[in-house]
Amino acid sequence: MSYLVSRYRHHQRWTDAEVMHLRIIDRLKRVQGAKHEDTLMMMAELATIYRDQKRWSEAEQLDAQVMKSSVETLGPKHRDTVVSMVDLARIYFDQRRWNEAEQLQTQVIEVGSQILGKGHHHVLSTMDDLDITYMYLKQWAKLEEVKRQAIEWRTEYLGADHIDTVESKDSLDAFLKRKDMAKDGDDLYGYT
Repeated sequence: MSYLVSRYRHHQRWTDAEVMHLRIIDRLKRVQGAKHEDTLMMMAELATIYRDQKRWSEAEQLDAQVMKSSVETLGPKHRDTVVSMVDLARIYFDQRRWNEAEQLQTQVIEVGSQILGKGHHHVLSTMDDLDITYMYLKQWAKLEEVKRQAIEWRTEYLGADHIDTVESKDSLDAFLKRKDMAKDGDDLYGYT
């Protein structure tokens, strides 16, 4: 059944994928319980289907439920809990809900770097999202700090010549040039 669900998603047969997920979730809840890891994983996958369709309310509701249940069942410092935080932070980010995104993104980086490791793709990609969040919030000092931290961690875990490390360095250089050229109080990126 898992293969069939992935094929539906691959071919963007959203209704079929949703119906299949709902059936599986219902069965998992009856057999293993609503807070079992397999049930939560399938709910998170359904939230991803909603997110792919920009069905924000449904995706947020499911991801929030998964995160809450993960914290209660697995604890706040479990890998799956961190991943559920990444998913919910991404929903806030995609909707430009910057303050809510920032709160979860900073938690993901703090806890995720301890649980998953500083070089894990969830941690590093969340740092990239936090970078953009700070840009929209016009928090320039925090923006610079997260850019520098991303370079440090990418250099340590991916190497100085890795494309992601090089792109992080280029991004910091561009930011510093804008900062040097801007007058006090200027919006460095022209976002209001």
